[in-house]
Amino acid sequence: MNKGNKDHFHPDPLRRMVASEYSDAHYESKGADREERRLITLELANQLGGEVVERTDGRLGRGESAHGVFFVEQRSSGSEAGERWLAVKLHRNSWKAAREVAALNKANQLGLKTLSLALNEAVTVESVDGAVVVTEQLAGLAPLTAIDWGSGEATDAGLWSVGDEYYQQTLAPLLDQTSRYLGRMHQFFVHGDLQLKNLGTIPTGEYVAFDLEGAIFRSEVETDQAGEFVYMTRCLEDILTYVKSLLEQSRYLSASSPQIFEQELQNNILLPYMEAGGDWKMLDQGLIEACCQLHQQVSGNHSQRSDRNAWDRRA
Repeated sequence: MNKGNKDHFHPDPLRRMVASEYSDAHYESKGADREERRLITLELANQLGGEVVERTDGRLGRGESAHGVFFVEQRSSGSEAGERWLAVKLHRNSWKAAREVAALNKANQLGLKTLSLALNEAVTVESVDGAVVVTEQLAGLAPLTAIDWGSGEATDAGLWSVGDEYYQQTLAPLLDQTSRYLGRMHQFFVHGDLQLKNLGTIPTGEYVAFDLEGAIFRSEVETDQAGEFVYMTRCLEDILTYVKSLLEQSRYLSASSPQIFEQELQNNILLPYMEAGGDWKMLDQGLIEACCQLHQQVSGNHSQRSDRNAWDRRA
């Protein structure tokens, strides 16, 4: 893959993007405590009608606690008797809740697969700091963090070879499919915090992006050259966040040599992404080089952590 023209490399934004703090909890939500959940549930009963009770089973999958999400069941009676399960996410900053509601509405208007709102506005509750977004629980939604990407403390690269059968038959095709989804997604919007925990699949095989409070829609960006460059830069930031998340989840990638990682990056991430609709001009902005810097950074962090653990065991 052509790495692009280095004369057009813009170091400042990329230096910011590969900084260690980048993409670490851009939009984390502190979950509601027990009393707040009780108050929120009571308010939802007022707004939705029928009986609303908190449920502790039926979780979406691993990682939802990082989103400040809890689940409720709405029970109706009479001619509309039945039940439905809802996901309730508390944003401590009300404007983030409003942004997420607006983004979900926009995505649904565009016909994109995402979460469906149970209430078309963010809900504020007396004595609860922030506002909540209430969505229909999507049956069978499995966050990508529920997949075994290959985590562990072993430092022997041979234990995490990309030639391993599991990597070749399971993870490599998944990387290809996910990256193609992101290429299609970026034709419509940029996520803003594209970590694995914010992506999932449903039993039909379709991908779903959620936590859209940081999303920027292409239709809302100026169509002149400056606007297109801004949108491309946001796409680039998304991909860097995605790659960093992969590296942190998968020792197959982080434990690889720089040469093997770059090969996997090009073949199973960037090429499928570009073929599905990604902007090839991103390569002219040093995308490959920035991803390789992330690999070096995350690989070094894993090695230091493993060394500390080994020292602790000896002690």
